[in-house]
Amino acid sequence: MREHPQIQLVAIDLDGTLLRSDKTISPVNRASISEAVRSGVHVVLATGRPFSHVKPYIEQLNLKTYLVTANGAEIYDRGHSCIAQHAMEPSQILSLAAVAGKAASEYWVLSEDELYQNELPEHVYDVTWLKFGFKPGTEEGAKRIREMIESVEEIEVTNTIPSNLEVNAKGVHKASGIKLVCEKLQVPMEQVMAIGDALNDLELIQQAGIGVAMGNAQEIVKMKADAVTASNDEDGVAKALSAYLFGGNVLI
Repeated sequence: MREHPQIQLVAIDLDGTLLRSDKTISPVNRASISEAVRSGVHVVLATGRPFSHVKPYIEQLNLKTYLVTANGAEIYDRGHSCIAQHAMEPSQILSLAAVAGKAASEYWVLSEDELYQNELPEHVYDVTWLKFGFKPGTEEGAKRIREMIESVEEIEVTNTIPSNLEVNAKGVHKASGIKLVCEKLQVPMEQVMAIGDALNDLELIQQAGIGVAMGNAQEIVKMKADAVTASNDEDGVAKALSAYLFGGNVLI
């Protein structure tokens, strides 16, 4: 068994990872994150959510660190100022919306200011677009849409659950966001631990020094991770931190 690197930064996904099924953070996870911060480890939330949907959790955790949002489309500094933004082309947004129409799929689009659902504004070319999401509702529907959007160039395609798809600009993912944070903090990627459950966590889990999949993670994520912890409803994040930061029990 290879020796584990010393961890200086922990990147944690929110939905399906830090958050329980009821979208709350357990007291055990909260205490574990506080202990990590006290020990000098940078704890960075890396999520598909926009900043406005992450802010309440940052406040709960009392985190004053960097933040990766919208799958890496926006990165925020300690003072919650946006320091990097990676937008999609309006033409890509129009192409993806056309696919959603052909596939009879619900969709949503995230701009830097607003979330649009199932319709685009008239001023598509005047908006800064961050992310496009398909909600076909079934895994089969998601697979069909993935095939339909193969012709759209320069995009990254992931998901948060098997029955949806999320699209960002090419090269934009949580790993690219954490790499920028690491540059700012002068932390090598080898000293990063990443914890997640979905395809939008996979690139980061593979590039981090230690990649941990949740017990409820998609099978491909579990296969590619270095370790699997308990589920998001069983304090999986706290168990991972205990194992790799505090010399606690080995993971499941």
